[in-house]
Amino acid sequence: MTRLKGDRWFYHPTQKAYADPAEFKLTYESVYFDSERHRILGWYFPACGEAKGTVLHCHGNGGNITGHFKYVGWMPKRGWNVLCFDYRGFGRSEDVPSRPGCIADTHAALDYLLSRDDIDSQRIMLFGQSLGGAVAVVAAGQRDEFCGVAIEGAFSSYRGAVHYVGKKTWYLWAFANWLPPLLVKPGLDAIDSVARIAPTPTFFITGTNDGVCDPQQLVDLYEAAGEPKSLWMIEDGEHTGALTDTNGEGLDRLDRFFTASSQEVKMLTSSSVASKSTCSTSKMPRRPSRFGTVSLHAIAKGAGKNKSGAIRICRSWTYASVLAPPTLPRSTLRPDVRSISRRSATERRSKDTTAPESTNREKAWYSPRGLAIST
Repeated sequence: MTRLKGDRWFYHPTQKAYADPAEFKLTYESVYFDSERHRILGWYFPACGEAKGTVLHCHGNGGNITGHFKYVGWMPKRGWNVLCFDYRGFGRSEDVPSRPGCIADTHAALDYLLSRDDIDSQRIMLFGQSLGGAVAVVAAGQRDEFCGVAIEGAFSSYRGAVHYVGKKTWYLWAFANWLPPLLVKPGLDAIDSVARIAPTPTFFITGTNDGVCDPQQLVDLYEAAGEPKSLWMIEDGEHTGALTDTNGEGLDRLDRFFTASSQEVKMLTSSSVASKSTCSTSKMPRRPSRFGTVSLHAIAKGAGKNKSGAIRICRSWTYASVLAPPTLPRSTLRPDVRSISRRSATERRSKDTTAPESTNREKAWYSPRGLAIST
């Protein structure tokens, strides 16, 4: 019972209206869809002009959709349809929030997008921030419909989140090590799902001064993820500040990443027939795809032909090059960020996801008071 209450500290929904899209001259449509028999509210923003694709946005753990749409309100002008939605218990969505409930609501939001006949179902991106980033990682690991995933300011485990904020809160720091297992139940952690997202391109974003979510937790997710992947660490960046505090650089990088993912879908779609029979899978596993069964080798390597002479699907560029400047030198980061674990992604993926509750990754994240501040 204590653990159940502790889990509820991650969610701080309100019914208050913080802003109206009309104030920003944004055209939108209020939509409703069902998630496990619960009615969920969403706002659908159509792209201005021809759409490059559609972005599904998972917001943070506080407030409701009226306070979070501003993070993606710029996207329609750059050619993106956007669907924002409130998890159950937030705003006008029914029921009460929960860890599995938020993930189920994300699946329902994706299913709603797939049911629309006015969008390209092969060009759906996923963007999660803070708590929404942790939710998005798990959802993306369970679905194959996304062609690009961007995660900003997320944590790798719920217990680790509690530990991090506990260490930063003066009246909780002495109890930071034993509070997480006492108050927070394990399960549905992003670190256990992130490796399953590959080969979908993934873009990880964090600020080195994030006081809500430990930057090292985000880097742990990056290290555990499969290719192709990219990491952007913002020097002195605050929590979820990439799109608001970087003078437009964050908007440009995210737009370039989603555009590159969308263009790659076009290339893959045009070559899907050849890829089914020509891609080599001798060393890398296959992942079912809406483009056919595509070899990870064919996706990750450069252009080439197999022994039969047939051209195979391949990437002629890398996502790291699309996202421009390299990440910050490790020497410019805070001490706790420089101490990032050097374990390889292979070692992480090979670990048993049902490991004992007292794993190292659980010792790095959040507290009750800190969660109330998170966006």
